[in-house]
Amino acid sequence: MTTDTPQDKPEDTPSSNPPKTTPETAPKTTQNNEKKSRLTWLILTAVVVVAAIVIYFSVFSSSPQNTVTDQQNQQKTQPQTSETQPTSNSSVTEYRSQSENTPSTSTLTKGSSVLKKEDKVVGSGTEVKEGMSVSVHYRGTFADGTEFDSSYKRNQPFSFVVGKGSVIQGWDQGLLGMKVGGERTLVIPPELAYGAGGIPGAIPANATLTFEIKLMDAQ
Repeated sequence: MTTDTPQDKPEDTPSSNPPKTTPETAPKTTQNNEKKSRLTWLILTAVVVVAAIVIYFSVFSSSPQNTVTDQQNQQKTQPQTSETQPTSNSSVTEYRSQSENTPSTSTLTKGSSVLKKEDKVVGSGTEVKEGMSVSVHYRGTFADGTEFDSSYKRNQPFSFVVGKGSVIQGWDQGLLGMKVGGERTLVIPPELAYGAGGIPGAIPANATLTFEIKLMDAQ
C-alpha cells in the first residue's frame, strides 16, 4: 500500500479559457454601447441639419441672380423693331393720308426745293401716272393771295402730258397720284416754277406759287 505524498499530487495548471464576464462587468458594457449609439445619432442628426442649411441658402441665394439672368436673356432674344422711313438723295415724300378716300397732305423735297401737296378732295377715277394726258381746271395765286391766272375765268380746262416738260416741274411732279374728280392744292417753290427769271410782267422773280387744281380727266 502506497501513500501519496505531497509531491505526488497533481499541480494546478492555469486554464486556457478566458475568464467569463461576471455580473459586475455586464452593466458597464451596456452603458458604453448606449453612449456610443447616442453619440452616433447626434452626429448623424448634426450632419443632416448642416446639409439642409447649406442646400437652403445655396438655392435661395442663387434664385434672384438666375431670375435676372433669365430676364436679360429674354430681352436679348426678343426681336427689336424700329420704324424706318425711306430716304432718297433726290426726293423725300411724306404722306399723312389716313385712308384712300381721306384728304391728305404731303411734302416733296428735291434738293433745297420743297413742293407741298394737299388733297382737298380725293377722287375716285383714274390715277395720274407719268406719260398720261390730263385735263385740269386751276387757279394760281402768289404768296399774298393775289390771283395771277385761272382756267375758270376762261371757262376752259387746261390739257397737257404729265412728265414731258411742257409745264413747270411743280406741275409734272405735283399731279402724280391724283385721281379724276380730286382737288389738290400745290405750293410750288421758285426752283420748281419760274425760278430767278420769272415771267416779265406776269410772274416776279423767285416767286412761290400756289395752285388749286381740279382733275377733270386722265387717260
